[in-house]
Amino acid sequence: MRIKVDKDKSIRTRNLVAKNLTVEQKINVGYYLLLGVVFIGIGVVFPSLLLIQIFRNGNLTVIILISTGCLYAIGFLTAYGLVYENRLISLRVKNNDIEFNKRTILAFLKNQYNTDLIYEGDEILSYYRRATFWKFALRVIVLFDQDQVFINISRHNQIGIKSFFHVFFSRIQAKSILARAYEHDNRRH
Repeated sequence: MRIKVDKDKSIRTRNLVAKNLTVEQKINVGYYLLLGVVFIGIGVVFPSLLLIQIFRNGNLTVIILISTGCLYAIGFLTAYGLVYENRLISLRVKNNDIEFNKRTILAFLKNQYNTDLIYEGDEILSYYRRATFWKFALRVIVLFDQDQVFINISRHNQIGIKSFFHVFFSRIQAKSILARAYEHDNRRH
């Protein structure tokens, strides 16, 4: 899902702040929140009630423990996704030149995703990869501010609803991109 980003507000709040969302995007946000509440209910409340009932009856088995563990994982990944979905990962760099930082990240993203389809703004880079039958869509947004670089990576299904379950791994990927893009630069200083 492509969005317009309010750069100043995003950097100030350390969260990706969209501006001028379309009606379809607002509906997708509503679906996302509704699904989040449902998954947290299924993944946290339901297994908790189930375990309480089982402990009262004393019929605890390995299958029930594994099942409730899986449901807890779904619930907590969903909660994690809701909290951290738009959080920006930042890296303080040694170079205050925004153009140098843009060139560094741009070259790295082109190499990482094997593409030239990276959109450039004044102090923003963004890359979008459409969803296929087998892959979720990918959105990478990079913001630049003096000696800091901010990045957010999110994944969406084919109709534009974000994935709760990819947030944890997308944050790891974002940290990795920033570290590897500036790895050579940091060795020099």
